[in-house]
Amino acid sequence: DTFMADNGATGYNTLTYYKAQADPLGSPNICTYLTTCVPAFNMTEKWLWLRQYIVDVTTAQIALEPILMPTALDMTSEANSAAWRYAAGAFFAETQRTGWPVSANFEIAGTTEAFKPVWKHAFANPTEIVTEVALNDPYKEGFTFDGWYATADFSGERVLTVGPETVIPGNTLYAKWIEYIPTIAEVTELADSTTTKIRGTVTKVIGTNFWVQDATGGILCYQKNHGLAAGESVTLSGKKVMYGGIPELMNITVESHVAGQAATPLSLQIADVIANYDKYMSQLVIFKGVILHYEGDSVFLKNGSDAIYCYKVSLDKTAIPENTKVNALVIVSAYNGKLQLRANNTGDITEVDAAGKDPYNYPARGAEGEYTLTNDWLISLKLDSYAENAPGVAGFVRSMVEKDGKMYFLNRDADGNGWFTVVDGATGKMSPERINITGEHLFKKEINAGTDSANWVIATTNPFNHVTMDNAGNVLVGACPIGAADAEEPNRVMIYVVDLTTGAATELINENIHAQADYLSVPFRFDAFGVWGDVNSHAVLMAANANYMDAFRWEINDGVADVAEEVEISVPEDEKSYLAGKTSFGISPVIQPVDDEYFYIDGQACYPTMFNTDGDLIDDFMMNESGSILKVGNNSGDTCTLQVNNNGYAEFQLGDEHFLLIAATCYTGTPGNAYALYKFGPDMSFADMEPLWFFPNAGLGEVAGSSYQATPSVEVSGNVAKIYIFQPNDGYGVYTFTGKVGSDDAVDNIEADVKTQKIVENGQVYILRGGVRYTVTGVQVK
Repeated sequence: DTFMADNGATGYNTLTYYKAQADPLGSPNICTYLTTCVPAFNMTEKWLWLRQYIVDVTTAQIALEPILMPTALDMTSEANSAAWRYAAGAFFAETQRTGWPVSANFEIAGTTEAFKPVWKHAFANPTEIVTEVALNDPYKEGFTFDGWYATADFSGERVLTVGPETVIPGNTLYAKWIEYIPTIAEVTELADSTTTKIRGTVTKVIGTNFWVQDATGGILCYQKNHGLAAGESVTLSGKKVMYGGIPELMNITVESHVAGQAATPLSLQIADVIANYDKYMSQLVIFKGVILHYEGDSVFLKNGSDAIYCYKVSLDKTAIPENTKVNALVIVSAYNGKLQLRANNTGDITEVDAAGKDPYNYPARGAEGEYTLTNDWLISLKLDSYAENAPGVAGFVRSMVEKDGKMYFLNRDADGNGWFTVVDGATGKMSPERINITGEHLFKKEINAGTDSANWVIATTNPFNHVTMDNAGNVLVGACPIGAADAEEPNRVMIYVVDLTTGAATELINENIHAQADYLSVPFRFDAFGVWGDVNSHAVLMAANANYMDAFRWEINDGVADVAEEVEISVPEDEKSYLAGKTSFGISPVIQPVDDEYFYIDGQACYPTMFNTDGDLIDDFMMNESGSILKVGNNSGDTCTLQVNNNGYAEFQLGDEHFLLIAATCYTGTPGNAYALYKFGPDMSFADMEPLWFFPNAGLGEVAGSSYQATPSVEVSGNVAKIYIFQPNDGYGVYTFTGKVGSDDAVDNIEADVKTQKIVENGQVYILRGGVRYTVTGVQVK
């Protein structure tokens, strides 16, 4: 049992520890500290093969059948340590973790989904070749691997890849071993002026400098007329020195250089490198979708307020002007403690492709083809454009709201800061400047007030978690408060109104709902909230509980919110509802009040469902007798079966007709992360809805988001609706839906002896009768 000890964790038995991780009923938190959990990014060379094997198996199974991993096994991120424990646990237990999060299945051997290495030596190549694969390097203590060969005497070319058509005499490859050559990580720790050797892959060549990288790190090399090229596998001898504060190899002799596999760059955020540049020193990194900034002739890469200087990079400002969004393939470097990036003047910094378009031709609907759907623009994993145009860091941007033709993506960071990334709804172009949300003590409360030790601390979980807008255009942001039962001071419900011009936040709600004795025993989690009305005059704000069948309601008058009121909901088992007999709405429920009395809830256990403030069920998707509502089609053969998993909807009106837009599928659906549009019938019920389309036809992508919220926004003008969609980690875009031109026929049910007037508010058509607003179907709007 050397695995734990080899990787710096003493006092742990490998199988005992990791089998507990694989047990769906066991605690995944036996070990809570990164230094003792043996995170994969800190693994010694001896076990790197195992890291790669687990990643390969997991990736292969996710590609074939999406599974509930908490996040991709990105071994450059310390945030993935939990994902690593679950996956490694399944490997050591030779099983599959079936509880959340599900792991890859490590019982499988010799199949296309996974292959099992021979125990007690580090050979982790496939036993069955079904596609072209790059061969992995084995490990042998005291030696360095020098390549796979098809001949026992190691003559001929190295074998780098094999595929179904590859001919290998005797179906045998031979591993060549030579004297031990230190890893680059070991070389960087050597005393100055030590003569040594390194081997690895050339990652970048800039003038007389080049960089070599292996699985443990990278190092700067200085050699005139070296003649090496990026992608070559090299063995070098030279002297390790410190130059400008970073390790370097000089006085180099090139002992061998052969064709190799190009190094895969680490895909990072600028903030990651600023915070941990020692960790990434001299390694190849790609920044996707960062902003180009000039100060005189100096070039910087920028993301928000974070910026890094590109050493001696000279670009054509006419070809790539200020504020251009770019991808940059660079080397992390430093000089005398000052962080910098190294890149070539051509080819390493390139402009990001503009937003693409959904290529699908959506058929016209209606007797005369009066309903049409077209895509304005789309950025998605399916179009291979999301990574360069992500509106925030995965897991830290969860919701979006549209206002006046612009999309506002709510971001946060680990330090409690919040801001909006802004995208032009007409073009998909992202603004280089973000709107910082400002205010004194946002999402904080004062401890020991009035004493010498008074201080402010975060008073809720996940600040800047959700954004929405009321009917008057006021933008509200909130947190994700989680309150345990019987807690004296749980996470507080805190919601602010934000001025999009200045970013200034004004407190609207700051309440410990457990301060009310009636609610002390109610555990709650509010992932999202909804609002109807105008928070400056009269409005209703609600939040659905992810832990229990209830919602909380705040009535707001003249900008002041009353204390929370609980709306308890119970759906009997014999009720025709997806929530019949359920004890919760499921993960990340969203809620939307539609007036003082009625509201919708959409959770992971249901489709959008309407209730009143007494908790009575009013309408449910299951009330559609035909069941056809659960499937929607586009052109012949292109159909989408709805999933309850993703939550989000928008009800809107075009002319005289009403429509419902819902999040149709999540990342496991076919297609992954799609939306569906329905037209209500005269009864305005789910039972008489007509399915129109699902879109994008290919979906946005199949990567798990940071939540199950996929709430869209709709902007109406006459008989045209702009539909704004966003799914974290997969994509966003805008579609144009055109409906019938409205008529005056809908006023016939209004009493003739009362003066009536047709009005338009926020793009919606209403009938004003005696000072009271009605919809065109005659429903009073309070």
